[in-house]
Amino acid sequence: MTNLTWMNLTGKRPIRGHNSLGESMRENTGRLGRLSTKITAVVVAIVASLAFANAARAADTVQSEFNDAWIKLPALDALLKGSMHALDPADAAGLKVNLKGDYDAATGKVAYKASEFSFPRQSFDAGALGTINLDITALQDFNGTYDKNTGALKVDLPLKLTVDAAGLNLKCELRPLNIGLDSAGAPVNFSTEDLPTNNKAGAAFAPPAGTGALIGDWTDVTAANNVYGIATYGKSAEEMTSFCKDTIASFTGGDENQSFDGIIWLGGTTTFTEGQECPAGQEGTYPDCHDIVKPKAVIGSVKVTKATIKAGKKGKIKVTVKNTGDAAFSGKVTLKSSNKQVKVAKSVQ
Repeated sequence: MTNLTWMNLTGKRPIRGHNSLGESMRENTGRLGRLSTKITAVVVAIVASLAFANAARAADTVQSEFNDAWIKLPALDALLKGSMHALDPADAAGLKVNLKGDYDAATGKVAYKASEFSFPRQSFDAGALGTINLDITALQDFNGTYDKNTGALKVDLPLKLTVDAAGLNLKCELRPLNIGLDSAGAPVNFSTEDLPTNNKAGAAFAPPAGTGALIGDWTDVTAANNVYGIATYGKSAEEMTSFCKDTIASFTGGDENQSFDGIIWLGGTTTFTEGQECPAGQEGTYPDCHDIVKPKAVIGSVKVTKATIKAGKKGKIKVTVKNTGDAAFSGKVTLKSSNKQVKVAKSVQ
């Protein structure tokens, strides 16, 4: 709020026919009361201070792109005839798993959003059981750590696995699958019928190439505690949940409390990108930059105090101008009275 200076007002001598000082004071008092409600304050000149908004620096980011992936589900080894080559670099479709997070240079922490994680659908032929589809998604935002000098990366990934087998009239969710992915993880044999020895281990994403791998597993995922049915194929959610629990338990020896374990390996690249700023003359957070808009002062309200002034005397009233804009201002306020018996200054700074 900006308060403008006090102003002098001069009341003229009593009008002819009013020879009583009391009457004169009452007349002028009434006029001053009306004056306070009739003064029109108009801003005739504003010199606004020029204030430029600072352009925010975009966060440093760590981005991973994996084009090679293996998944091992020991309970399904017989059905799947070994491990699944979930992503094959030789695949013409060029499917990839993507991870992107904001990097904190002070702690080495990487903050990932669930929406920045994507894993292509996995489909495989289960013979007489038909096609089984696996969808992997992140349950929530998650964290990791990254060493930009060595390329060492760890990611704590909370996943949900959705299994859809139309041939079995089955659709289930397994959650949460808490996987600790690590570029320093020990080797695991992701064997198949054609590839009995297929060892895969973690490897740091050493710059500048940034090529490496993550490996991790999930455990303590049981039919009793982590399996949920999805209402479809003519079954309610409750009916499907019971069916899913029985089906998943059948792969773990019929024990609902036996863990449905899994291991995943991801090979690809991880790169560190330093945050950028918007170019000169623009504001915002890169890359969402826009031209700077000059701030303006906005006169929200003008208030005038009431005053009683004796005839032939000077008095003061206070004019308060409220600035509701986003910039400071200075200028003049023009004053005008509808009462000709009262003189006011033409303007005040």
